[in-house]
Amino acid sequence: MPPHRSPRRRGPVRAAAALLALATAPAVLAAPAAADAPPVGEHYASAQLLVLNSIDGGYAPVGNLNTDENGAEAAADFTADPDGLSDFVTAEGEARVHRTGDALTAEASVRELTVAAPDDAAAASAPEALARAREEVSGTNAVSVSSVESAASWSAELGATVELEVGEVSAYGVELDLSGQPSDREVVVERFAEDGVTYQYDATITAERILNRLDADGGPAVGPAATTANAWLEIRLDESVIEVDGGDTVYAYTEDVQVGFVNVHSLAAVGGEPTPLPTETADPTDPAPAPSPTGTATEPAAPSPTPSAAPPPEDDAEGTGALPTTGVQLAGLIGAAVAALTGGAGAMLLARRRGGQGEAESGAGGATQD
Repeated sequence: MPPHRSPRRRGPVRAAAALLALATAPAVLAAPAAADAPPVGEHYASAQLLVLNSIDGGYAPVGNLNTDENGAEAAADFTADPDGLSDFVTAEGEARVHRTGDALTAEASVRELTVAAPDDAAAASAPEALARAREEVSGTNAVSVSSVESAASWSAELGATVELEVGEVSAYGVELDLSGQPSDREVVVERFAEDGVTYQYDATITAERILNRLDADGGPAVGPAATTANAWLEIRLDESVIEVDGGDTVYAYTEDVQVGFVNVHSLAAVGGEPTPLPTETADPTDPAPAPSPTGTATEPAAPSPTPSAAPPPEDDAEGTGALPTTGVQLAGLIGAAVAALTGGAGAMLLARRRGGQGEAESGAGGATQD
């Protein structure tokens, strides 16, 4: 953990019975996945209330949710804090993720967030100028945010969409204006003399609203082509103290704070009626759905591995198809096997199918991308 913050996987009948078990077991095991859980990394919603990374290292996210890991519906608040950020962070809020049918939703609400100024060992050994500069420009809080409201969703009709609203933001006592622009940057410079040496304190503060809509190739998406959408508020702090005459850096610190992260991602087809997910089997009487887009889109949190989509069955040169999947065909297969085994006629061959995610664009604050 970073030192400046407080701590914290043999007979015919027997043969027929074995064949029956072999044929039916995969269907039984796959049924829950088809109904409740799409393949990991292919169709999910995720959210995080707060992520903090510093020059010394990072902390586990607060309020971290993902439908792949937490199920079709989950919620979290700031008590979901595995690394103890509450020692120097105060806030209210909650995050939620939903998967209803093939629709995805991720929401985050953060209110009255404050992050205390760091008190690491390097700061303790730095000249008194550092403490005096901080007191002059900021008091005790490095970051203050009044509110962040973010939401991302995916549907078969609209693809992935996202929106983000940010209230008042300040860092080290400097207000950052995000009302009409996606980002703002301010620089604070203070000079102090100590023991005959002049020191300069610099603090560069950047705040940015980030909204992304990405297509299957990770590029900017147009219209309903977005397979991935995410949004969050990002604040970066860069502090340093240098000797003015000699130019030596006696203290340096960097901290990155991400607030209200939401994300949705799906490889399912977009447009028209909702389509089955990759693990669902369409009605054999329905026309085949349009091919799903493929590709990988990234997000700050490490993505889950994306399995390859299963190719359609192909007939061999002699016209034999893949193993039938409907109940009627399965029953016929088993019956034929039993007849063959008990009557001593011929052998049956089973054919198996082989089973077979950049930052793009930043939107203005309070914006909606769809």
